[in-house]
Amino acid sequence: MMRLPLALALMASPAMAESTRVWPDHMAGPEGDSYVTIHEPTAEHAVATVTFQNRHVHSGDDTFPLTFGDITITVSLDFNVDALGSERLTIEPPAGYVAVPRTIDVKEDEALMVQIIEYLGG
Repeated sequence: MMRLPLALALMASPAMAESTRVWPDHMAGPEGDSYVTIHEPTAEHAVATVTFQNRHVHSGDDTFPLTFGDITITVSLDFNVDALGSERLTIEPPAGYVAVPRTIDVKEDEALMVQIIEYLGG
């Protein structure tokens, strides 16, 4: 019976860390999805970049971890922080790192990035 070995293998495997959170737009399809993802750095001296693509699909606040390599950040999303319906994203990196900027307000249908940089003191 193949089910038992497969079940045991799945139980023994560590959980995959999530690098992207998606809020799907079931009407528009994937091009209408809103997402936050942590990925390869896009700026010099950064160790990772967080990208937030905001769409009209959020319905409340949310807090969740995202992981890239050995860096796990905590992301907080605040829903409708201004009259334009913008969402606020706040990034809490682990000790030894900083988020630049730490907080961004992202209008609907806009994408912005945050750089994760190793803190060297000072």
